[in-house]
Amino acid sequence: MASRQGFVFSGGIPVVTGFALAGPMSQDPFSHVWLRQDLNLPDNPSPGVFEQHLRFLGRIVFVVEDGLHYTLRTGLTDDHWEPLAAGDSPIISRWAADTDYVEGSTVWHDGNIWRARSTHRSGADFDESDWESASADTFSMTSTLMSFANIPAGTKLENLTFAQMMDMQVNPEIPPNITSFTATPNFGLFERGIAVSNPTFKMTWARTKHPISTTGVRMLINGSQILENGVLEPSRTDIGAWELTNTNVSLEFSGSVLFNGSTNITIEGKVIDTQGLESVLKSGSYTFINPIYLGVVPGHIELADITEAMIKGMTKRIVNRSQQAATFELNNAKAAIWIPDNWGTITRIMDQNNFNNTNAWESREISIVNAANESVSGRFYMMDAPANQPTGFMFTFIF
Repeated sequence: MASRQGFVFSGGIPVVTGFALAGPMSQDPFSHVWLRQDLNLPDNPSPGVFEQHLRFLGRIVFVVEDGLHYTLRTGLTDDHWEPLAAGDSPIISRWAADTDYVEGSTVWHDGNIWRARSTHRSGADFDESDWESASADTFSMTSTLMSFANIPAGTKLENLTFAQMMDMQVNPEIPPNITSFTATPNFGLFERGIAVSNPTFKMTWARTKHPISTTGVRMLINGSQILENGVLEPSRTDIGAWELTNTNVSLEFSGSVLFNGSTNITIEGKVIDTQGLESVLKSGSYTFINPIYLGVVPGHIELADITEAMIKGMTKRIVNRSQQAATFELNNAKAAIWIPDNWGTITRIMDQNNFNNTNAWESREISIVNAANESVSGRFYMMDAPANQPTGFMFTFIF
């Protein structure tokens, strides 16, 4: 039998090892060429020689003879070469003169892929009347084992041109990426009961392979869409007058008073390109909490005399429950701190010299009204005796 050249579309990676080659391998635009005679394989390979390779090679090693495609069987039988049906092989033969071709067999000729219209024997020159163009087709293959060169596992390769496969490698299907998600005022902690006025949100993204239209931009407040398909939702009680600025790489919201300071707010955004690929959801939050107060009271004031007005006259901090340190100017005065009950109790009070000063402090429950007009119970701590440290003295409060 006269051998014909053939090649496997394997991304240019040889898939056979351990065999001596009888001659040089030829190459084509797709991959290396593997010929039966190149591999020095007899009609019936010796089990002792090839058994270790068969599981790996089955339906991977292909050869072409007389225009027919074969694969090495996975099991050791009397005939180790299994013919493939026309159109079922990932091998393309280079067209050759004076060669028998079966209907449906494919060849590579003059930069194109061709499929035989009928069974025939080729003449000295390529005759297009015997062939139909198959360049718009590919082989009956599905990428199932692994992703390769940006072609995901499971990709159906049918009806993909070579140019399309190259495009998948060079311009992979990568979801759009939100590069920044910011707000003015910045996301973070705010005093409960104080409204956030005239907020502005800006989301910026980087487009990848496919563009992002206005209809692909999403914005949510506490899980509820306020922008979908490029249209703002109808007016809601927590949304004032909005103005939308949109470009091909960013979107910006601005509006009137939006948040009343009583409900925590989470803003989320994402973009979806024209092929349905979604970005990772980005988010930021406005969290409204009750403040703590630190300061000093006159040395003659007793714990029982402390009023809400005295507490609110001290320095306010809007922070989450955590260790706190502060410097107090003690000119015949007492250092003090008020914390809401959800902070728990202070376990230790350390002075700036790292001495435990807890026993020199006293405390009692005092409730105050916050900016949301809510009564907040808390505990007030203060030194049990005045001190004179006019240049400042630091205490650290540990919870």
